[in-house]
Amino acid sequence: MAMFKKALALALSFAMIVSFAGIAALAEGEGENSISLTVGDDAETPTLEGQTPASVDNLGEVALGWSSSDPDVVTVNETTGEITAVAAGTATITYVGKYDYDPAEDKYTWSEKGASTGKITWTVTVSATTPPADENGEGGDATGQTTPVAKIGETEYTTLDEAVNAAADGDTIVLLADCVLTLNAVSKNITIVGNGHAVSIDNGVSDNASLNITGTLTFNNCKVEFPVVGAGINVWNVTLSATGRLEFVNRTTATFSGNGIYAENGAQLNVNASTLTFDGMTYTAIMGESYCTINVTNGAIFTVTNMVPNGITGCDINVEASYMFITNGQSQGIVKGSLTLTNGAEATVSGNTTGYNMWSGNVATISTGTKLTMDDNFTGIYMQHGCSFIVEERGILEITDSASSAIRLNSASEADGSPSFTVKRGGILSATGNGHAWLYTNADAQYLYKGVVSVCVARGSVTFEDGADVKITDNYVSGIRNAGTVNIGTGTVISRN
Repeated sequence: MAMFKKALALALSFAMIVSFAGIAALAEGEGENSISLTVGDDAETPTLEGQTPASVDNLGEVALGWSSSDPDVVTVNETTGEITAVAAGTATITYVGKYDYDPAEDKYTWSEKGASTGKITWTVTVSATTPPADENGEGGDATGQTTPVAKIGETEYTTLDEAVNAAADGDTIVLLADCVLTLNAVSKNITIVGNGHAVSIDNGVSDNASLNITGTLTFNNCKVEFPVVGAGINVWNVTLSATGRLEFVNRTTATFSGNGIYAENGAQLNVNASTLTFDGMTYTAIMGESYCTINVTNGAIFTVTNMVPNGITGCDINVEASYMFITNGQSQGIVKGSLTLTNGAEATVSGNTTGYNMWSGNVATISTGTKLTMDDNFTGIYMQHGCSFIVEERGILEITDSASSAIRLNSASEADGSPSFTVKRGGILSATGNGHAWLYTNADAQYLYKGVVSVCVARGSVTFEDGADVKITDNYVSGIRNAGTVNIGTGTVISRN
């Protein structure tokens, strides 16, 4: 909370500096609180100097800063107050801030330390773009006139494709309206600042992908839709080369429907303070070539659900102070990749045949203050070959209602390496209600899978350190079945299995 208040104070301080220095784009003869713009125009922040504030209703429910009554007509930067005309119409721009009043000079001074709260409003009237003159030099109406949807600096573009093609490496494209991206390739480093506008990725397929990325494509405060592009194996919405980066930042919401991402070794998918959802995948949501990297950070929400067959394959996943949900996969939720939870992160893997299938060299770390929940998978965690799983002090791993094993360690031979599972001192493992029978039905017959065990060590080692909080209880067959090495310290409870 202290960091939030400090950030808000800095933002307000910056807003004050801009507003006093800015010059309002006011139409002559329309009064100091009227602004006239043409679609696509920008205006400096309206000046607060000399304005008399009005009282604020519902003070406790109103946020400080700038706002627009209709962002479809006029958008305003909530911190700096910069105005952008989007479409013809009328909207009200409001500034709510702190001020002090000096009755001797009859002067209002705006500051984040002010004793009173007030608001100033401007009525903004936006006209359509003036149409070109006809061949006789006469002006016409706006019928058929194309409105800009994006800009780079002060240069405007009528389509997002035009802006992307014109962008230099490292450029920022600012959206002025909802738009469509129909290009099949992005090779430059480009940031698209949406200001809340929607971007739809065209559903045309080129080389089995709607969008091929070899540079870095960043969506900032956008609403991005990746629609269905086809069905079957190796049909993707996005492909990322080894140098490709796809980023969703700053309150972006993005949804993949039907088809996911194919990523080469070295590619990155970054989700920062945003929401990314894969839903209804006809094939694996994210297919990495051992290994791409997925970073979910800063309060992001990352969801993969309803996929055939797998959720995420061949990716190293880092979740920091964020939330991850991998649910309802026909086969495996996560397969072949490392998983790291840090800084209060929480992850849930549920409703899959195998929740997490670890391969040789994979490392899973449930760090201090984080939690991984495995629920209602046929097998919770399947570890094979030389991989390792670590629950650190005050890290939490909960595994419940697995039809087969909660945790299974196996390896084809010693030459392939042996898996290891460790709960460190102060770490928490709860494995309950696992190993119950499972009835599987197909068109030909029914198969009854007998319940197995909570922790099954076919090959490898399990260590519960002294002081680890381990509870293996109420499982249907055995608590632990061991054909490898199991080290049990004080603090472990195995009961009612």
